[in-house]
Amino acid sequence: MSKVRKKLTPSEREALRDDILNKLNANEITLGEAVAQFRSALTGLTQAKYAELIKISRRSLQNIESDSGNPSIQTINKVIKPMGMKLGIVLK
Repeated sequence: MSKVRKKLTPSEREALRDDILNKLNANEITLGEAVAQFRSALTGLTQAKYAELIKISRRSLQNIESDSGNPSIQTINKVIKPMGMKLGIVLK
């Protein structure tokens, strides 16, 4: 039995994105957890399908989502670009 996902409206997508980013900025979740939440909630894709889409290995995506390994900035940017983001430095 396949799972039917409700398509999010633009405002729902934005609210979800803001919620995940706020949790990330408050150190309530890790970068890997944020990536996993973005991938599943915003795209609805499995790790394998998303990795294929962004042209990285499923293992690399799995390592990022589990906060293991040492991904390059280029790889992280490949992962988050479809979500409208880019890794950078924010001065506080």
